[in-house]
Amino acid sequence: MNVEYASIQLTDLPDEILMIIFKKLDGVEILYSLLGVNKQLNKIVHDRIFTRVLTLLKCYSDDRIDSVSYRMLNRFCSEILPQIHNKIQWLNLDISYMRCILRSTYYPNLIGLEETLILRYKNQISSLIIGFGASPIVDTTEKIRLLFKRMCDTFTNLQYLNFGPYLLNCSQQLSYALCPPTVFSSTLLELHVNLQDYIDCIYLLDRRFNQLHTLYVYLRFIFTRRKINNKEKLPKLRCFSKTFIDGDDLKTNIIDYLLQLNTFTFNIRSINYDLNQTSLPSNEDIQQTFKDFKYNQVISCVDYFEKWKYSQCLIFSYPYKWKYYNDITNTFPGGLFKCVQTVSLLDDRPFEHEFFFQIAQSFPLLKKLKVSNRQAQKNKQCNKSTNVNKNLSITEYHHLTQLGLEEAHEDYFEEFLLDTKTHLSNRVYLIGDYRLLEKVTHNFERHSTRINCSKLIYFFD
Repeated sequence: MNVEYASIQLTDLPDEILMIIFKKLDGVEILYSLLGVNKQLNKIVHDRIFTRVLTLLKCYSDDRIDSVSYRMLNRFCSEILPQIHNKIQWLNLDISYMRCILRSTYYPNLIGLEETLILRYKNQISSLIIGFGASPIVDTTEKIRLLFKRMCDTFTNLQYLNFGPYLLNCSQQLSYALCPPTVFSSTLLELHVNLQDYIDCIYLLDRRFNQLHTLYVYLRFIFTRRKINNKEKLPKLRCFSKTFIDGDDLKTNIIDYLLQLNTFTFNIRSINYDLNQTSLPSNEDIQQTFKDFKYNQVISCVDYFEKWKYSQCLIFSYPYKWKYYNDITNTFPGGLFKCVQTVSLLDDRPFEHEFFFQIAQSFPLLKKLKVSNRQAQKNKQCNKSTNVNKNLSITEYHHLTQLGLEEAHEDYFEEFLLDTKTHLSNRVYLIGDYRLLEKVTHNFERHSTRINCSKLIYFFD
């Protein structure tokens, strides 16, 4: 197709006529020839009719199939695919070009490759990443279970499986709450999976993957109030009912079944709504259950919220590998968390200035911070003598871009706005009560808050 000639003639036609014409032509040729010619044609060829299914193959009338030219492939990988990547749902392509095409961009809505390719090379594929995106094809728990089983059954030499790395919602998490699993694999060595409950994790570790040595699990819920007795279905699992999940639980119900385990990385939060128990474990009690843990250092934090009538226990392997750290309280032990970018703070006891200084030191790459605390600070120093203020360590947030104070006492507005307490390096989106902001800044006339106020972009609830 002569692009220059075609574009001159085609632009004289209305879009409706152009669409009728283009529908009768090969979609890949349309994209290759017309994408980037002008705005009118760009708008038309971006339609899902031409972008939803791409066949990067040449199919001849005598049933011969050939690869597209290298020139066409290069343009698709460098220019076309990155522009339409979020619209592509299905790819038919030559196996020799698969690496180049799949690595050229991210396909958030891709739900299929040509099945003949999969079946042809199923015994050669050893690593697989399954991402769901927002596809309605995998919108129920049952479909997720069937897909997981099919992946394990189809790829007989699969050693690495990352199942659902782009977590979107609870319906896209693997769960066996009402249907015990029938999936097995004797080759799988490393598994990444999003599960709905702790019980799902135990199901998967009942020797169903007997060669597994590395397991990454995201658990949405851990219902520790529920008593579990699966002796008939899981002969290796003993009945347990615990206040918090601790080292004994992990060893008895998970680690003991992973004979090839080399690394065990975890981040588990347990919540208990019964504070009337006669014996409630302390943080020292939880740490004692990890005294013989040989894989890595384990940090624990136990909190009892008398006002809110619940308790929580966080246990995680250190160094910490996640990008978030939620519901940090005054029992936070400190440390260095280089991967964390999102933090939330929660307590029924006040956060003092020294606490925020520790948070900034522990999370050097912090970008998003939310403070949930309605209690006034007890050790406020902003109204004390000038000498005391000079000795106050200034908290510096080098990467902070979002600050949530919608559930915070006015003292925490002051904590972040006073230049004697805090230094903000970037423009920061502030979410909070406008009346409190006015009060703390004296209607924006308070000199000590002007520097930090000048860096704020306001969103008020």
